Amino acid sequence: EKSRGVIIVGIPFSYPNDPLVAMKMKYLDRVKIGGKAWYQQTAFRAVNQALGRAIRHGGDYGAMIFLDERFAANQDLLPSWVASELSVLASFGSAIKATSEFFKFHAIAGSQQDTYANKF
Repeated sequence: EKSRGVIIVGIPFSYPNDPLVAMKMKYLDRVKIGGKAWYQQTAFRAVNQALGRAIRHGGDYGAMIFLDERFAANQDLLPSWVASELSVLASFGSAIKATSEFFKFHAIAGSQQDTYANKF
């Protein structure tokens, strides 16, 4: 109950001028995958691992807040179960309201499940 959210403030891209990163991208540009695709996949893999801190099993829930507008343009690099539920909100206030509603919904749903489980 104590870890019900993850806030992602940016996309953790590697430094593109790092010699190892630059060499790998150059090599991958010569083969099928392409350096840019690898570069993006590597950054989003780290994001996906962070998202897993809030969702630990199929029945779990947690708020995921993305504070970088690039996520809206790169939804295809997020897991489909995240991208399908993603809402792009215009203001901080609307994000606070949506987060509050999310937790109210899950509190009601959770109490109904607890009531059902206690009957048996």
